[in-house]
Amino acid sequence: MQGEVQVVYEKCLKEQKTSTERLSFMKAVQSGNISMVMLLLQNGADIAERNDTGQTSLHVAALNGNLEMIQVLLDAGIDIEAKDNNNMTALYYAAKTGNEAILQLLIQYSAGTSIIERNKDGNTVLHDISSSGNEGIVRLLVDRLVELDTDVDTLDNGQRTALYRAVTNGHSAVVATLLAAGADSVGRPKPSSTSIDSRNHYKTALRAAVKRDHEAVVDVLLTAGCKPTDSDLQEAVFGGYEAIVEKLVAAGANVNASPSGRWDRTALQAAAEKGHAVIVEKLVAAGANVNASPSGRWGRTALQAAAENGHAVIVEKLVAASANVNASPSRHWGGHAVIVEKLVAAGADVNASLGRWGQTALQAAAGRGYETIVEKLMAAGADVNATPSLDYSGRTALQAAVFGGHETIMEKLIAAGANVNASPGRWGQTALQVAAERGYKTIMEKLVAAGADVNAAPSAWYSS
Repeated sequence: MQGEVQVVYEKCLKEQKTSTERLSFMKAVQSGNISMVMLLLQNGADIAERNDTGQTSLHVAALNGNLEMIQVLLDAGIDIEAKDNNNMTALYYAAKTGNEAILQLLIQYSAGTSIIERNKDGNTVLHDISSSGNEGIVRLLVDRLVELDTDVDTLDNGQRTALYRAVTNGHSAVVATLLAAGADSVGRPKPSSTSIDSRNHYKTALRAAVKRDHEAVVDVLLTAGCKPTDSDLQEAVFGGYEAIVEKLVAAGANVNASPSGRWDRTALQAAAEKGHAVIVEKLVAAGANVNASPSGRWGRTALQAAAENGHAVIVEKLVAASANVNASPSRHWGGHAVIVEKLVAAGADVNASLGRWGQTALQAAAGRGYETIVEKLMAAGADVNATPSLDYSGRTALQAAVFGGHETIMEKLIAAGANVNASPGRWGQTALQVAAERGYKTIMEKLVAAGADVNAAPSAWYSS
């Protein structure tokens, strides 16, 4: 064996006289032959030489997981904090490869000042290991930072801390380790920009955990004292994360926060819209206002949202919780006959005032071709001749049915006494004018047979 080492050694000495001279020692390190490396060192080999990527022999040994080689190099005085072209030290590679023994040895020799330095990708070793979730390695790194009295909240290029990276990847044990070391539970600073886009995309660590349904991480953060915001609760509701909703409510989240920003609805309205029946129950039990006003012109109450989207079970729960079945109507309709029955049975006014821009239930159903609903509404006493709204599309139920080409509904409305010559709305036409403009020949014939005035004047807008 000694003779073999001598041959290799002589070969390395010879190579030192060629253009690859500087790499001869690193080749010996790469081979893993301790005796050869020690022999080269005794004969003046350059321990500081680097390869094309800027790595020293210590980097190479760390990547190879060669603990004994690293011991030899450290005892020989190699620069423990040397960085390669990616600004990464041997400690970085030891951590990345998950080798606790090598990491401990490097720390024993005082490595660690580079732990919070970013590499060319903008990450520190603590960021990378927190993302991958190796709790043992994170603990060694954090303990070293505590020894050095160094901040564990260094930011990466995305303005995220190591804790935030652990949160987004669902590593609750790593999150707990970082918090115990004094990490900021928010996880990232607020953006300096005041633009709506910046505010909407900003997420705290808790919000990131909620968004990804990392329940265990949410537990750790709440236990650490994080206070849930209105947006945290709404995020959980939209995702349908029942357990997290329960935890956030228990931690003090406001179930009656006013709709605002990108959500534009209360938590209960969102749950009703998305069909999350269990969450609706939890929110109602926590005191959510079932009759909270909708946001703006296009919003819906919780009951309207559930009705529009066909969530019959939720409709029943909300009605049982005293939701107002006659709240100001929304402009949105879903065509759910079963729900119409439930609402009517609960006392909904089928002729509710439509407001300046809306429609009655019958007008909406007729215009959208919901034949069964039209029948149910008429049976419940809906006014077939209710005045249309001032909206540009305001029409009587009959005019709406004709506009949509719904011939059967038109016939039912006429049979129920709908006025075929009702005046058009501010911007509209009579039923016959609508049919003529849209080329509905059969409908025209039936309207004329029902007494439609072929000489009626159109609205001011059409005649101008």
